[in-house]
Amino acid sequence: MKQIEHLLILRNIFDHYENNEEITITLKEVAEILSISERNANYLIKKIKYSA
Repeated sequence: MKQIEHLLILRNIFDHYENNEEITITLKEVAEILSISERNANYLIKKIKYSA
């Protein structure tokens, strides 16, 4: 999956939160939601963080 698709999946999961509202989620939870390894979830988060 591409980075945008992962972001859309996460956004759909947490759609009941307001935009720019801070939420707490573990790396393990992100990995489980996206069906990827924790290593790849960490890579994805770093990639998103530095591309913004």
